[in-house]
Amino acid sequence: MKKILTALTTLIFAVSPVFADSIEAIIQKSPVSKNATVSVSVRNLNSGHVIYENEANKLLNPASTLKLFTYPVILNQLSDSYDFTTGVYKEGNDTVYLKVSGDPTFSTKALKDLMRGLRNADVKQPQKFYIDDTALDDIEYGIGWQWDDEVSTFIPKVSRYNIDTNIYALGIQLSQDKKSVTVKQPYNYNVAVVNRLQPGSKNNIIVRRNFWEGTEKVTLSGTVNSSTTVRVPAYNQKRFFLSSLQEAMNNANIRYFSTIQSKKVPENAALVQEYKTNVKAMYPQMLKNSNNMVAETLFKTAGGKYINSQGSFGAGVEAFKNYYKNIGVSTDDIIIVDGSGVSRNDLLTTDWMTNALVKISKNDSNFNKQNLMKPNEGTMKDRLFDLRDYLWAKTGTLANTSGLTGFLTTKSGNELVFAILIQNTNLPEAEAKKLEDEIVTALYKKY
Repeated sequence: MKKILTALTTLIFAVSPVFADSIEAIIQKSPVSKNATVSVSVRNLNSGHVIYENEANKLLNPASTLKLFTYPVILNQLSDSYDFTTGVYKEGNDTVYLKVSGDPTFSTKALKDLMRGLRNADVKQPQKFYIDDTALDDIEYGIGWQWDDEVSTFIPKVSRYNIDTNIYALGIQLSQDKKSVTVKQPYNYNVAVVNRLQPGSKNNIIVRRNFWEGTEKVTLSGTVNSSTTVRVPAYNQKRFFLSSLQEAMNNANIRYFSTIQSKKVPENAALVQEYKTNVKAMYPQMLKNSNNMVAETLFKTAGGKYINSQGSFGAGVEAFKNYYKNIGVSTDDIIIVDGSGVSRNDLLTTDWMTNALVKISKNDSNFNKQNLMKPNEGTMKDRLFDLRDYLWAKTGTLANTSGLTGFLTTKSGNELVFAILIQNTNLPEAEAKKLEDEIVTALYKKY
């Protein structure tokens, strides 16, 4: 009996070292660890005690895992009740004001509805047309964003003039004899297209825009086997919006022949019609689909509400620092410049991340981990199926950078928070994701 008790005691005290060794072994075994920095921090959610860490105090790019930490800041300022409102106003029947909010879901269809409302209010040929664009600032690209991201549909510019996700489509048409390729321009938004496309055995279209040229010039190269479309982020957001506005006015038979200028809506202007989008519907886009434009617009808007003025990246950062100060998490040793993690200037440690998750859970009653992504949802599609009922997390991906952070209920019923950041890997993205999955699976099984 004594031998049995001794063996059990030895087993109990050996759990933590064995657990730590197993995670260490997984990291060392992975080819990713040969050259990359693999930073891991794991804490008990209830006690906040560190269970395991590896390079946990290294400052690294969080990529889109940052959204998990800007989300509660946004939620704290906007809650679930905030509405993005785009409204059209009039003074008499000859002066019109369109007040934009930066609504990231706003569309040409919604704009057409507003113009039809204006027409129904007997405004057929206004003499003056103004846009109130004071909700957000005019900074469309964040500090530390990369110029070669400009043609990525995952990272369109964020604007006070958001419309149609700030992306237009170019029609790629292969001739019937398959000897030539033509490009069809978007309606009412002409861009300079350098067409170097050639007929080929497959569709392999490369889109390039040189930011130093300072124009909406798109170069298309590669091969085309069948007619298709290519989606391109708009270079000039305001011109893109105004082209949609012109289309909407034409559709409503409203004639306007002068310049549209910026001006704040006066108090005596009468509201004709407005279009509202509730922010609650945007949170899944931010957390599960990792939509960068939505995240940045919400971050700016939350900042504007915090300072009671115009929304901006800077105002969002102020709101971020205030939120974490209030829940007892210092931001002195980290760097945050945007709301999505697109910037290469953002720097977090996994130790900071897990500490923040513990404090958020304990001190923010509005935060609910159930709103986060589960396996086989959004950017976690085809990952960690076996943990669907036990894992709530946020992914992150940039060039040579990957991350996964969130909440995990283990096989034994323990509640953990974890953060994994992998940076400077020269291997395919799938290898980094595989290592993340192996670490999380080991946490579930062994603790």
